[in-house]
Amino acid sequence: LLGKWIFYAATSDSEEQLKELKTVHSFWVEQTPIPDSEDMFSRFGLKA
Repeated sequence: LLGKWIFYAATSDSEEQLKELKTVHSFWVEQTPIPDSEDMFSRFGLKA
């Protein structure tokens, strides 16, 4: 799935990761294909 995705909700079994998730206010990921390759380029940003 290509395009820009908005992070809406998450959960984790790790207490440490849950603490980090609570500090994230905004998160996005953008994926685009690399020409002549089966690989993808992922770009992301987060605002704590």
